[in-house]
Amino acid sequence: MGEKKVAILVGGGPAPGLNGVISAVTLESIRRGKKVVGILNGFKYISSASFDPDLHTVSLDAKRVDGIQFRGGSILGTARDSLVKGGKIDEEKMENVKNTMKMLGVNYLVTTGGDDTAFSASIVSHEIKDFYVAHVPKTIDNDLPLPGNMPTFGFQTARELGTQLLKNILEDARTTGRWYFIVAMGRTAGHLSLGMGKTAGASLTIIPEQFGEAKTSLKSVCDLIDGTIVKSKAQGRSWGVIVVAEGVAYKFGDFEQLEKALGHPIPKDPHGHPLSDDYSVDIKEGGALISLLEGKLHPIPFAELMDLESGKKTIRLVDVKSYSYKVGRAFMTVMEKADLANPEMLTRLARAANLEEAVFKTYFANILAI
Repeated sequence: MGEKKVAILVGGGPAPGLNGVISAVTLESIRRGKKVVGILNGFKYISSASFDPDLHTVSLDAKRVDGIQFRGGSILGTARDSLVKGGKIDEEKMENVKNTMKMLGVNYLVTTGGDDTAFSASIVSHEIKDFYVAHVPKTIDNDLPLPGNMPTFGFQTARELGTQLLKNILEDARTTGRWYFIVAMGRTAGHLSLGMGKTAGASLTIIPEQFGEAKTSLKSVCDLIDGTIVKSKAQGRSWGVIVVAEGVAYKFGDFEQLEKALGHPIPKDPHGHPLSDDYSVDIKEGGALISLLEGKLHPIPFAELMDLESGKKTIRLVDVKSYSYKVGRAFMTVMEKADLANPEMLTRLARAANLEEAVFKTYFANILAI
């Protein structure tokens, strides 16, 4: 059979720290007497019948990975290809992966990426017998459920850089007397938006979790924004920055209104829901996501990251009941019930909006419960 090797691949979008993982896995594997092969561009080529080891892999040794942890990007590239098609395992791609691993003599696979890459890794672990898979959680979305609320690597750097950009935009807003609206990444979770907005001092940050299980509308979100702008004006500030998490769009129930605003249709599933990245594949065993808990190695079986009834991925969302979220919201400029119950504030708010008090109160009534 020959000597078994360790293979490494990177999936999903770029994030800080990828080369550090590649370097660490390579050096530790060599220390354990294993040869290491780097797979280029995630699952893209190893799941294809056109896979060519001379074109799509690279041998990794101590010399090749020397110092790469100080470089950005990924020396192995990355790609968003997955082993899922139409909500089910893509059997053809999976068969290609099996053949590729056998061709390369690989018995150990280390993947690094977000929840999509983790999902494909769990499929490989489930489908190939006597094969070992470890996934290193990389995502700036911070939406993988690691123990102890530990952030995913890449998140803190993205939050820090995003915060600096927001601070620069805030200074532009202050100087020009304008409002800027920022849409931040994060998929269905609001961790990145909240982290940036709270640290930079945004006037308002809107995340999907604040609406709970309920749907909202484009109008309601716009009313929240209107309320912040009017209240800021009443307090003597005619500028600011508002951050909206991209996942808020998943909370919209008025898709016709949103499609009209966007100017194009929104892809939906047969049930009329917007298409997302939830997959209903039966993954119940094998492989693990690598994490740390209290400074010690803490592998999490893939089965614990899935709903055992539906097979769907478990997503870590912002806990809006947490002290951290409450602190962030306390520093936002948000229209509250108390504002409309205070006659003096109501007068100032209505004057700032150039509306009669009764009309103003009625207009903003729909946002008071949010």
